[in-house]
Amino acid sequence: MTSIIQIRPAVRGDKFWIAKAMRIASGGIVDFLFSDLSSNLSVEQWLSLEIVRDNSPLSYKNTLIAVINNEIVGVVNAYPGECFSLPEKNNFIFSPNKVEILSPFYTVNLEYTFYIDTLFVQEKFRGKNIARTLLEEKFLLAKRNGFSVVSLYVWENNATAIALYRKLGFVLVQSVKSYFHPFQNQSRLLFCKYW
Repeated sequence: MTSIIQIRPAVRGDKFWIAKAMRIASGGIVDFLFSDLSSNLSVEQWLSLEIVRDNSPLSYKNTLIAVINNEIVGVVNAYPGECFSLPEKNNFIFSPNKVEILSPFYTVNLEYTFYIDTLFVQEKFRGKNIARTLLEEKFLLAKRNGFSVVSLYVWENNATAIALYRKLGFVLVQSVKSYFHPFQNQSRLLFCKYW
């Protein structure tokens, strides 16, 4: 029996699930940024504070949820690329050294693109076209809002994701290598899809 994938807009109550997905999909960046905060809040709790902010790029309002049999199985968060930015070095939350380490990953101007920030599907549901379905919904939204380019970053060792992106028409635009711990000698690849 084939399960039907339902795509719905996220709601505030999805905040912890979205936060978990963002944390995992970041490939360690979120854990790195939040690792030394002196607080009783977990990484997901910190992220959820941002997710419930209506004007945040990471807001649930910019997120779609994939559901199968009433179970959340995937998430995609996307927004106009002009909102894609690294936290300011004088940000009171994150260490300036951490912001500096991540800065090479934020050197490209994505202002005129629709940026896919997070794409995540639970492992047991991968290979069932959920990621493709989520992306295609965001492609439609991007087109409706006048964007002719969709952009995203992926770690170079994520061969499965790269194969999907290429199949969907994304092309490699830039490779950015980090020379700093904990991302030493790892590259994030910027892919774009044009129409």
